Amino acid sequence: MKIAIENKSKLYIALITTLISLIILVTGTYAWFTLSLSGKVQEMELKVTAGDSLYVDTVTHTTIAQYNGKNTVDNADINTQLGNEIRSGLTLGGISMNPVTSGNGKNFYSQSGSTVSPSATQYLQFDLYFIGSKAMDVYLAPDSSSGADDGTSVTAKPGQTTSRQAIDRCVRISFAEQGQDAKIYEPNRAGNTTLTVNPAKTDNGGNATMSSTFDSLGTGTSAAKLFTLEAETTKKITVTIWIEGDDPQCNDDVKEAIFLTQLRFEGVVQ
Repeated sequence: MKIAIENKSKLYIALITTLISLIILVTGTYAWFTLSLSGKVQEMELKVTAGDSLYVDTVTHTTIAQYNGKNTVDNADINTQLGNEIRSGLTLGGISMNPVTSGNGKNFYSQSGSTVSPSATQYLQFDLYFIGSKAMDVYLAPDSSSGADDGTSVTAKPGQTTSRQAIDRCVRISFAEQGQDAKIYEPNRAGNTTLTVNPAKTDNGGNATMSSTFDSLGTGTSAAKLFTLEAETTKKITVTIWIEGDDPQCNDDVKEAIFLTQLRFEGVVQ
C-alpha cells in the first residue's frame, strides 16, 4: 500500500512538472506566427523624407552638391540598393518579413535562437547617407512638411480585417551609426515586451540586459535624437525594419497583413 501511494505521488509530481513545462513553452512562444509558407507580411510601402538643410540618399556622396538637393528616398532607390548589395534583383516585394527578434537592433534571431542575416530576406535592412549644410542633431520627427503627408508613422493599410490592423504594433525600426549603439523605435507601443528568445536578451555590448525602445518623437525629445552631423560631412546610418516575433500582437491574426512606413528626419542646428 505504501509503495502504491508513493508511486501515485511520483505520478502526480511528474504530471505537475509536465504541465508547468507546457505552460512555460506556451507562454514563451505565444506571440510568434505558426510556421508555414504563408506566415509573412505580404507587402510594405516605405517613404523617407529629410527636413530643411538636410539631404539623404541611398548612395554615398562626398559633397552637398553631389546630393543635388535630394531629400527624399523612395522604393525605387531602396530596390536598387537591395539588388546591388544583398542579392541581385532583390526588391521590397522579395522581402518575406517573417518574424525575427532583436534586443539591440543589430543582431537578429529566429524563434529557435538561430542567427538571421539580411541576406535571408526575412527583414528589411538598408543604408541611408545623410549630409547637412550645417552641424546639426538629427531627430525622428512626427510632423509632416508643409503641404505633404510625410511625418513619421507606421500604420496598417486600410481595408484589411480588424485583426490584421494590429500589425502596426509588431513593427520595430532601428537606426545604427557605425560603431555606435542602435536606437530602436517601437511605434504604437502597447505595454512592455519581454523577449523570450535567449540570444536576443542582450544589449549592444552583449550584456544580459535588453536595449530599451522609444516611441515618443520630435526634435524636443531626447530619445528621438538619432545622430549628429558635422557640417558638410556625410554619415551612413543603417536602418532595419522588422516584425518583432516576441511582441504580444505578433500572432497568426496579423499574417499576410500590409503596413505602411514613413520616416521623416529633422535636423536641429547646433
